[in-house]
Amino acid sequence: MNACEVRPRRRPQVALRGLVRGDTGWRQGFTSNITNPKVLAFYLAVLPQFLPAGATPLEAIPLALFHAAISALYLAIITLAAHRARRVLTRRRVRRGLDAVTGSVMIGFGLRLAGEHA
Repeated sequence: MNACEVRPRRRPQVALRGLVRGDTGWRQGFTSNITNPKVLAFYLAVLPQFLPAGATPLEAIPLALFHAAISALYLAIITLAAHRARRVLTRRRVRRGLDAVTGSVMIGFGLRLAGEHA
């Protein structure tokens, strides 16, 4: 193996803005969530516990909206954290360090696997 095989190739940076509409991510997420049977199971299993006996489905709406608001806040925090982490993780020195650590771990796994079968 030579150094050219170990180093990642440089790829030209391509601007993707303008190719995707701004609401595409939101629409995909909404569609994925609304068609997910686990979400329906959650609302059918958990929400009735917090409603009085004989409550109408309309009375569950405030609880569902509260859950949606908490989820939106949580996802906003995750998004901000990922944005900040991106600034650090895209630095060349950090990427090379992560690549070195990941490569070392993979080599270690390979050696361990080879040792088990020897």
